[in-house]
Amino acid sequence: NTIEWNNQRGALDLMHKMVLSSSSSLNSRSRDYGENDSSDVEQSRRSLITTSFSAALVALSNLPQPSTSATIPPVVHQQTILTLPLSKAGGAYFIYYRVDSALFRAVLDTGSPFLMIPGSCSQNTRAKTGCYRQQGVPSGLATTFEQFDGFEGEVEWRRAPFSFVNATGTGSMIVSSPTVVFGVADDNVMSGPGGVFFGLVKETDAWIRPSFLGQTGVTSFIIDLRKNANADDAKNDVLEIGGFKDEPRPSLALSTVPFLSSMDYIPMTKALRRVGDPVQHYVSKLKSITINGTPLIPKDKRPIYAIFDTGVTGMVMSRELYDQRYMEARERRERKLWGGEVQLTFETARKNIKTITAVKPLTTPFDPKANWKNFRGHVIVLGLSFLDEMKLTVDIDDGRIWME
Repeated sequence: NTIEWNNQRGALDLMHKMVLSSSSSLNSRSRDYGENDSSDVEQSRRSLITTSFSAALVALSNLPQPSTSATIPPVVHQQTILTLPLSKAGGAYFIYYRVDSALFRAVLDTGSPFLMIPGSCSQNTRAKTGCYRQQGVPSGLATTFEQFDGFEGEVEWRRAPFSFVNATGTGSMIVSSPTVVFGVADDNVMSGPGGVFFGLVKETDAWIRPSFLGQTGVTSFIIDLRKNANADDAKNDVLEIGGFKDEPRPSLALSTVPFLSSMDYIPMTKALRRVGDPVQHYVSKLKSITINGTPLIPKDKRPIYAIFDTGVTGMVMSRELYDQRYMEARERRERKLWGGEVQLTFETARKNIKTITAVKPLTTPFDPKANWKNFRGHVIVLGLSFLDEMKLTVDIDDGRIWME
């Protein structure tokens, strides 16, 4: 029997996302596409823009303020939780914000660190993402050149007042400046992914450009995709913000205090940082993976690490593990490679077992050793196939994750 499996066209180049090749280059996540048997499978829409540079520390203001390049003395506000509505379109979750009072929207991405806006104002970009009109002022950081999904271009780094749209909550974030550093992707870059990303990775190496959350007092976040998670409508695929308060919606909550202090949790690990990952992805050690009821146990007995990434549609897997699954499925004459249920388990801090599942996740192989020569293990990136209709809680500073 012929094994039928997802044929990935333009497969996700994960290393463009997770590993930055030099201090003057900007790498990006390419799209991933897939076919599942003879059925049309939704194309993965998201691509990540990542980059490198020497760090600069500026911070978030919850309210728009006039543009300024002056140094502002630190101001401490009360601790708070801000809740932000999300919209869903094309299978992606979008967040809305203003940069220098101009409205933008971006894919919510737990796998990237940066705040980005488009560098154009074409009709399509203006309708779906926002319009760039020289918002803000130069940040003092050099423009970086990037190659993304076969498209080459520049990203300019600027700073401007920032605010969220329709945020609810009391008080304000702990801030040290009324402006934030953000990236502006030029037309050549935008012609590839066709959109921009709102990154929630906080911790980066000193030579990486400043992460968005690194410019804030945020220590924890919750992404709740349980509310109206199936309301994926074409009418949402435009830059409109009306109706947020009329119905329950998926949401992002940002907090200056931890959420999981008195609860069980899945520990995060710095294993990837120790082998050269320049950012701290939200990574936990996997206890087991089962596909169509059959365990997939690495022949080399090395650990598997799972990255939680809302910017990915399905699942990205280390090439060695991917190939092992292919050979084992062939030996058992399975007709589906990833066509059934994929079950993942984690061991919690209190020695309990937490299980999450996905059905027919689009699965793409990649080679982590291409950039992490000393890496001895396997990586699985868990996208929305696992996280949709779930509540994901991350205590960043405490290294804790939970899903329900």
